[in-house]
Amino acid sequence: MNQRSNNVLKSITLLGLSVMAFAARANDIETARSTIKVMEYNVENLFDTVHDDGKEDWAYLPLSTKKSDPRVKAACAKETNPTFKRECLELDWSPKTLQSKITNIASVITSSFGGTGPDVIIFEEVENFAVLQDLQRNGLRNKGYNEIILIEGPDSRGIDTAILSKLPLEATTSHRIALPDLNGKEAHATRDILEATFKVGSKKLTVFANHWPSQGNPGANRIAAAETLVKYARAAGARGESVLAMGDFNSLLEEIKGPIGEVLNKDFVDGVEERVTNGTVKTTMPGSHWFRGGWSFLDRAYILKTETQMKIDWNDLDVYAPEFALRVNEYRRRDGSIEKTFIPFRYNAEQGTGYSDHLPLTLTLSL
Repeated sequence: MNQRSNNVLKSITLLGLSVMAFAARANDIETARSTIKVMEYNVENLFDTVHDDGKEDWAYLPLSTKKSDPRVKAACAKETNPTFKRECLELDWSPKTLQSKITNIASVITSSFGGTGPDVIIFEEVENFAVLQDLQRNGLRNKGYNEIILIEGPDSRGIDTAILSKLPLEATTSHRIALPDLNGKEAHATRDILEATFKVGSKKLTVFANHWPSQGNPGANRIAAAETLVKYARAAGARGESVLAMGDFNSLLEEIKGPIGEVLNKDFVDGVEERVTNGTVKTTMPGSHWFRGGWSFLDRAYILKTETQMKIDWNDLDVYAPEFALRVNEYRRRDGSIEKTFIPFRYNAEQGTGYSDHLPLTLTLSL
C-alpha cells in the first residue's frame, strides 16, 4: 500500500472514530435529558426598578424616583402597616440593589446539583418578563436557560410565577383562579397557575407553577386554587403528558390533612408527604419556610397518581440549603427560653446581602 492510500485509510478510520464518538456523545446527551433536575424557588420580591401601570409596586423603586414622583407618596399613604409604609417610602430599590439581588439568587441556583444547576427552575414572586430576563442574562449568563416563561397575571402587586428551562419549550399557557365571594365581598385577584410543556426526547413533560393565596386569605381561596390545578393537570395527563406541579402552595400542615389535601390527594401524590414518617421529616431542613419560630413546607411537589412514564425517587426530593444561604437566628419562646436555629437568609436591600425568606426544593425525575 502506497503512502497516499495509507493516509486515506487513516483519514477514513479517524472519521469513523469521530462519528462513533459523536454518536456516543449524542446518546449521552439524550440519556442526560431523560434525567431531569428541577428546582422550585420562591425568590421573595424579585422586582425591577420601574413602575408598572396598574400595579402596587411602589416600594420597589429607586429612592430618587420616590422623592420625585408624587404618586409614590400618595400610594404609600394608603398603607396601614407601619413596616410596609416605611418600606414603601424609604426602601432604595436601585439598579445596584436589584443586581445584587439577582447575583445572590443566581449563586443559589448555580451551586445546586453539585454545581451543574437544575434543568428547569420554577419561580414564585417574579414581577415581570423583563426582570426574569435580567436574571437569565446577567445572573445566569451562558448557563443554557434559553426558555424564559412568564405570563402576566392579575395580582395587585404584580408578582407572578415563572419558569426558566434548558429543555425546549413546546407550549405554554396560564390559568386564572376563580376565587369565591365570601360574605358578599369580592375576593382580590390572585396569581395565575402557569403551565408549560417541554419536549424530552420523544416524550413531553408538563410543569405547573403555583403560588396560591397566602394564609391571610380564607382556606376557600386555596381550595379554589387546588380545584383549578386538578382540572388542568387532568387534561394534560389525558393528553399523555407527564405532569409535575410545584410551587409555593401557602398551605399549612393542618390544611394539607384537611380540605386542600382532600382535593389534591384525589389526583396527586404529595412528594413532601412521601418524605414524612410518623411526623419526622427526612429532609436536610425541617421545612422550606420559617416564620415566627416555626417551620413549614409551604413549598411542595406533586405528580399525578395516574402517571406511568415519570419515575421519581421521593427520597431525592429535598430542601436545598447551602450554608451561605442560611443565618443563625435566636428566637425567644413563650417560656422565656432562647432557641438558636439556622433559618433562611433573607435579602437585605440596604446591605446587599441575603437571598430569600424561602429555601428552594430540588428534585430529580426520569422519563
